[in-house]
Formats: sequence, C-alpha cells, structure tokens
Amino acid sequence: MNNNPLVSIVITCYNYEDYIGEAIKSVLAQDYEHLELIVINDGSSDKSDELIRSYAIEHKFKYISRPNKGVVATRNQALRLFKGDYLLQLDADDTIPSNYVSELVKTAVVNRAGLVYTDYVAFGAREEVSNFPEYNYEMLKNGNFIHISCLLSKQVVEGRTFDENLSKKSHEDWDFFLGICESGATVVKCSSVKLNYRIHDSSRNNNLTVYEDRIKYTQLYKYLIDKHEKTNPKDFYYLVGRLFAEWYAELDTHRVEQAATIAHLENRLDNILSSRRYKVAEKYGNYLSKARATPAKVKHITERRIKRLSRLPTDIRIDRVYKRELRKIPENGNKKAIILHLYYLEMWPYFSEKIRYMLTVGKYDLFVNIPHDSSLMAIKLENDIKADYANAIVLHTPNHGRDVLSFLKIAKKLNEKGYEWILKLHSKKSPQREDGKDWSNEIISNLVACDEKKMTKITQIMTYQNTAVIGPAGSYVPLTTFYNDNQPKVHWLLTEIFGRPSADDINANNGQYGFFAGTMLWIRLTAIQPILNLPLTANNYPPESAQLDGTVAHAIERLLCVVPEYSKMDIYEVNNMRVKKISYKTDLIPDWSDYYHVN
Repeated sequence: MNNNPLVSIVITCYNYEDYIGEAIKSVLAQDYEHLELIVINDGSSDKSDELIRSYAIEHKFKYISRPNKGVVATRNQALRLFKGDYLLQLDADDTIPSNYVSELVKTAVVNRAGLVYTDYVAFGAREEVSNFPEYNYEMLKNGNFIHISCLLSKQVVEGRTFDENLSKKSHEDWDFFLGICESGATVVKCSSVKLNYRIHDSSRNNNLTVYEDRIKYTQLYKYLIDKHEKTNPKDFYYLVGRLFAEWYAELDTHRVEQAATIAHLENRLDNILSSRRYKVAEKYGNYLSKARATPAKVKHITERRIKRLSRLPTDIRIDRVYKRELRKIPENGNKKAIILHLYYLEMWPYFSEKIRYMLTVGKYDLFVNIPHDSSLMAIKLENDIKADYANAIVLHTPNHGRDVLSFLKIAKKLNEKGYEWILKLHSKKSPQREDGKDWSNEIISNLVACDEKKMTKITQIMTYQNTAVIGPAGSYVPLTTFYNDNQPKVHWLLTEIFGRPSADDINANNGQYGFFAGTMLWIRLTAIQPILNLPLTANNYPPESAQLDGTVAHAIERLLCVVPEYSKMDIYEVNNMRVKKISYKTDLIPDWSDYYHVN
C-alpha cells in the first residue's frame, strides 16, 4: 500500500473574506508535503475572489471562481475535481492544525480505512470541544458525528454525489456519510488531532428555535427513511417515532400548564363580570370616568377589556381590527398601489430607498402594513413612514397568517375601490436558507423599478389585457416543487374556486403550472379575484411553528399564479435588463419565450 498517498484538499468559500486567508495558510503549513490544494469560490460578493487570487498566484494552487450554486453543488464539484488518493474538504471559515493531514493519513493507512474522522475544537460564537464516539453505524443513524473535514479515500467516494434535494435543508453531509457507511466502508476515528471549527451566530444549523429545529429534523428523518429504508427501515422508523414522542410529551406538558393558567384567568374574569361594580359601570359609565383619574385603575380597565376580547373567536377579533384599519383607505386613489407587509420594522429604511423612485415619479399609492402594536417603536415607525411619504397609508393589523392574510384583506378592499395593479412586497429574511438575505434582496431589486426604462417596460406589459402577473426573474419554479406537503390545501382551495373536476385536472397535470417562490410580485387584481372571493377567515390560518411548507399561506402563494394560468392568462418575469413571458412547453422545466428587452 502507498505510504505517501496524494491528498487533495478542497476549500469551499462563500463570502468569507475575513477567514479564507486563515484556512489557506493552515493548509500551506501542513507537515505532510504530498498535497493538492484546490479552492472553489462559490460566487462570493465580498472581497474573497481578490484575496484567493493573490494566494493562488503566490503559492501556485488551483483556483476556481464561479456563480453561486450553493453548498451541495460545490461539494459535488470537489468530488469531480480532486486527483488524489484521498479527499479532504475544508470550509473557508475553519482551519486545521499543521499535523492534521499526516495524522489522518497515518490512521487511514494503518487501518486500511476509507473514512477517517476526528473531534473538533469549536471557537467563535461558542467554545467547546466535541467528544464524538468511536464509529458505530447504529449511532450514526441516530445523528451525525462525522464532519465534512474528514479524510475520504478515492474508492469510497467514487460514483457518489451529495444529494441536491438537501441543498436547502442542510445535513447533506450526514446523508452522504450514511450512504458510504451502508456500503460497508471501514470507518475509523482519529483521536490525535482535532479540527478547528468556527461557529457563527447565523450558521445554518445554529439559528433555529427549538420548535423549528424539531420540525426540520422530522422532515429530514422522513426524507432519509424514504431514501435509506432498503437497508434497515425499522431502525429509522423507530428513531423518528422516538423524536415525535419526546416532542409531543413536551408539548403536552406545556398545554397542561397553559390550560391551568387560562382556567385561572377565566375564573377571575367571570368574577369581575358578575360583580355589582362591573354591572353599574357598564350601565352608567361612572366607573370608567373615575378610573381615568388613577393610572393603575386605567391599566386595570385596559387589561379587563383585553381579557374580554380574548374570549372572542379568533376570526371575529381579527376581522374587527381589519374593518377598523381598512376604513383608512381613501375612496379616490390611483389605479396602482404598493402593499408592503413590514413584519421586520427595522427594514423600513431599506424599503423606503428601494421604492423611492416609483413613488416620486409614478402614480402609485403606498400601503404599509405593520404588526398591531402600540409600542414606541411602532409609533415612531409610522411617523418615519409619514415623514418619507406623506400620503402613505399605515395599517396596524395582527401578526397572523404571515404576509398573506393581510395582503388578501387589503387587496380585496382595493379591488372594490377600482385599483388595477398591486406590487406585493414584504420584509422577508428566509432564515431557513443559507442565502436568505441575498435571495430576498435579489427578488425585491428585480421587481422594483429604479429608473425610467424599467418602469416604462413594466407599465407597457401591464397594458396587455391578458397579463396577470409579473414576478422576479429566477424565482419562478414548477408547482411540483415541494408539492406533497402543499397538495392537500392547494387542491381544497382550487376546488372552492373552480370545482372538483378542474382541481383534479390541475393536480394531475401539476408540472404544467408554476409559481413565484417568495410571494413578492406584481398582480392584476381582477386576475386573482376568485382568490379574493374565497370565504377564508383568520381561523383558516392557525398559529404556526415556522413551517417551511404546508400552510394555507403556502397554498395561496402557489394559487396567485396557478389561478391565472388555468384561465389562460400570461405570466411574465422581470429583472434589471428585460421583461419576458413564461410559456409551458414541458412538464417540469418552463420554456422562456417572447423576450422584451429594456433598451
């Protein structure tokens, strides 16, 4: 056996200008000399490219820079590129000690191992030292303990790829290692060295709440069960069953505690409502006038009113708020409007700058919807919005039903008042995506007209009678995307709109339809009038736990395009260069035609 094998180290980088230099230096400092270094820059928008090129020129290693494709595509490119007997992938924000490669190679050669892993020393947002177990396949199915910077022999990775379906779900490395281990590869832990592993506050696997984390893992387990069930399906089903059992046990405990609290409050409220003092106050109002003299009594009255309102059904309480807020919409407005759902209040300066040209030059009304909140921040924000755009209408509505419930309520009112086109925007952060911030910014930048040429082109497309939707370029995806989770509610709503036969037809031919991911787009209101007429209430949008799919809001997101498409109306996409129409020539991949260039 070759005791001096070639080791290929592939460093993957995306917007890590602050760390990439340290990663490269740690590889160049290895005491193992038979190395091949490759660095892949996955479309970084910072100064990573400039830094890597300077190192590549000085130290003569292979450097590849390409448009952003995501971590899974980058991992797969590394599998295609490396020439060594072994492969070691290193993330640009991590480093390895000088004897890391030599110790892993020594372990691999002595044990004839196809995979060698280590512990790590975490630094950055959190400091800790891992204590991974010696290799055991049954334990690996319970949770991953092999990091990406392990040593992999050419034989065990030959013909394998990372699963592209996990590019937006993470844990692509766990799935990859499960596949290797299922094939019977020899796996060994090396305890003599450790990876230097940097933890960020915003890391993909470090910014989830407890419930988001559990939802993510149950969805992931389901996918892994379906993929790996040919080997030991009972073991996987047991693991996911245990996960659900622990989750529901905790939820049930929480439910019991909440039920006890609610029962106590309801008992107090009943005592108040049945008291003589309350009845007198209701009849004559004297109690309220006296209470105003004492802040403590005013607070008591406010709390009492909140408790009374909380006993009303959700849809009645929320509908009352919307009826009050929608009265702010004037009778005679423009024919076009921008509806901005501003859940993240701190993002107003960003949106204010984005829409400034349109509101300065074009004839657009602005409606900003913010959470129903009497905090000083909400009050200050309304003042800031009015200072920027004096004619803006600020609506305070409950944070319920994501951005969709508020949009449908406002859009229906605007449709009744004769508005024709709406630009729907919302403050989206997409924490489930590694590129969430950049993705949202790209969507918004594509939709908003920033100069006369782009506005003229968008306005021109709007004049075509058959135009229904103009969405952001690059965000149109087939209806088949994550369809299993969303199919029940999509089918139900389509049945309400078109009837059962048509809903079945759309469901059977779902590859012929699509939608704009992100729910930000230009919409002709008459094109979605069947959606606006749906008898939905707030109760159709139950409280969520940050689901990534399967809610009524996700179903409406799809219907905003599917309903016009089924009615043979046209859908367009727009970016800073052109507007083009979408046509449907294949089941899964839309064919673009009828290009309209902005000159």
